[in-house]
Amino acid sequence: MVVSDTQLHYMGKDMTRGLFDLDAIKYTCSAVGQKTSIKAINKHSGDEYLFDTRTDFWGRSKKQVGGWLATYNLEKDTNLFFDDFTIEDIIVPEPLENVLHSVKLTIDRSIHTSGVKSWDGFMGEGDSFRVELSTLKRYKDGRATEKPYHFESVVDYIKKKYKPEIVTGIETDDKLIMLADKQRDVVLLVNDKDYKGYDVNIFDINKPEEGVINCSGLGKLWLRERVDSKGKTQTDVRGYGRLFKYFQIISQDDVDNYKANCFSDTSWGEKSAYKVLVDCKTDKEAWQVMWDTFKYLYPEPKGVVGWRGVRINIDAMYVFQEMVNMAHLHRWKDDFINVKDVLDKLSISYEC
Repeated sequence: MVVSDTQLHYMGKDMTRGLFDLDAIKYTCSAVGQKTSIKAINKHSGDEYLFDTRTDFWGRSKKQVGGWLATYNLEKDTNLFFDDFTIEDIIVPEPLENVLHSVKLTIDRSIHTSGVKSWDGFMGEGDSFRVELSTLKRYKDGRATEKPYHFESVVDYIKKKYKPEIVTGIETDDKLIMLADKQRDVVLLVNDKDYKGYDVNIFDINKPEEGVINCSGLGKLWLRERVDSKGKTQTDVRGYGRLFKYFQIISQDDVDNYKANCFSDTSWGEKSAYKVLVDCKTDKEAWQVMWDTFKYLYPEPKGVVGWRGVRINIDAMYVFQEMVNMAHLHRWKDDFINVKDVLDKLSISYEC
């Protein structure tokens, strides 16, 4: 069932202190401060072709040719593959002063529309502890390795003008959750869905019309329809509260690079996770569903090769624990969740 965003639990805009996740600003503002495209060069003929994205050139799959290349093969009766082309990235940056002005406008507008009386900024540097903790897929390996052209200049500007607290070792997400957990007079100014699974107030800087949202309690999940850039209707899973965190654990996060069925032979995705969790009324029901999901995905132990190239013996409990390690934001220092301890406390049997 698709429901409206207006069914969220809203709160008034009378928060006294705002905590601003400036990581979102440094990435988004520097990214939109450039126009990117690619040049595809045929290695055999030397012919050059320009495209806005790699998807336009060869489609979305790396196993099957699509996009322009599929059409070209059909029309020319050829059988060219990705390896027959050299790809060059083309970056045309906006003037730096325009990008920095956009940073200032975005931050100032977010502060004003959130209604906070005072605020502090936070910005992360370096790897999270989750990189070392991950064994199956490297944490955050899904993020682009090439930073936008003006990225470092934007970071320097934010540091000098707004003097944010620099967060290291943990992520900015963890730091803000630690400061805001159960604090009713604090609101997080963010552009990240991960915060929605905790007992905090959030203000989405990209959706100011939603106001300040209280994400406490078990929460709920629902489906939202949207129209993508190509005019096609897409259905996304939305939610808040602990159910949303549980949903993240048994689904996937392409940016943070973890996925419940990463080494499973069973097809599973966001809609599958939504269907099994949406009707849960208690935490015990949800944890039972999560355990049943991992047991379904990994019915028998198996050996796999993790991202470090080391062979690992895994089972349902192993993957369950790793997904919790990747998805759970820490509410205090070393706030690690032991899955077996939680299942024991809830009297849920977990024989592998």
